[in-house]
Amino acid sequence: MFDAAGLSPPPSILIADDDDDDVYLIRSALKAVGQGAGARVACDRVANGLDALAWLSRRELMCQLPAAVILDINMPRLDGIGVLRALRQSFDMRGLAVFVLTTAATETVHGAALDLGATRIFVKPNTMGELTDIVREILSLVHLGAAVGADGTRGVKA
Repeated sequence: MFDAAGLSPPPSILIADDDDDDVYLIRSALKAVGQGAGARVACDRVANGLDALAWLSRRELMCQLPAAVILDINMPRLDGIGVLRALRQSFDMRGLAVFVLTTAATETVHGAALDLGATRIFVKPNTMGELTDIVREILSLVHLGAAVGADGTRGVKA
């Protein structure tokens, strides 16, 4: 008989970004870091802030919120600041890990995101190595925290 009790879905990350190239690179880094740790990370993507809120609301109703959201600030229909504001006003999503990954390097934007409860803010890097380091840090702070060490190897963090 098949026993599904021991099976659990991989941690899920929602990427909210309208730039196809950036999404491709983020997904590649998530896959590489996850595989390097012997884990699989599921990725979903939305291209604007309104779709992000709709996607998260549906998942909330099913009690299947992602482990984290990687959020761009500059998106159509509703920007990342608006998404953060809405998430932090929702009782069930206040604790959701939201990592801002943006080209905006101004302290005003970063301060607004932090004031609204962003978990961490990263400026989009110029190299894949830097992006991989950012993704490794994100995964170390969420569901894979015990599985992915700072150096990308498996093991429990101290």
